[in-house]
Amino acid sequence: MSASQASMTQNQSITPPSSFVKPPLTPPLTDEKPSPQVERVLTLFKKIQDGKHSDQDPWTEIRLSRGDYDELKRQIRQNKALWGFTKDKIWHDYNDESQLLVVRMPSAVHELFIAHLEDAIFTRVKSIREGTGSTAAFAWKVQLGRSTEIYLPIEDASSTKNSSKYEPDASFLHEEA
Repeated sequence: MSASQASMTQNQSITPPSSFVKPPLTPPLTDEKPSPQVERVLTLFKKIQDGKHSDQDPWTEIRLSRGDYDELKRQIRQNKALWGFTKDKIWHDYNDESQLLVVRMPSAVHELFIAHLEDAIFTRVKSIREGTGSTAAFAWKVQLGRSTEIYLPIEDASSTKNSSKYEPDASFLHEEA
């Protein structure tokens, strides 16, 4: 048998992927499942989204490697409903140095305290604005930020993604900061 006949015989036994009517039952090898820790966080977020987490602790800590945290963000972005809910309703902080994810579900008392504290601070800022000089000028550039995402750098120079994410209960922004 010539080399071209052997090659032709070998190619005839291979079914091209485009000829499948239905995709295979097993996922492709490149589709790896998330780690157990990522699954745990996804399950927690889905329980919160479904309203099935209200009787749980308002402060949950989960050890999560940087790779797992990146995978968690990827998984959440793939589920548009969960991504939107997570951005709007689930407060979570990730500390890259300690590899700790903290999920916070503030109680009604906590929310009320935040509102009163925020109001007291901003009332003071407004009273400073009534003055003159550089302090008053500075105060005019301060705005209420509510709960925003803050990324703080870490000192680990070996990491390319060297920041930790925090969502404080309240924050204030300055135009020049």
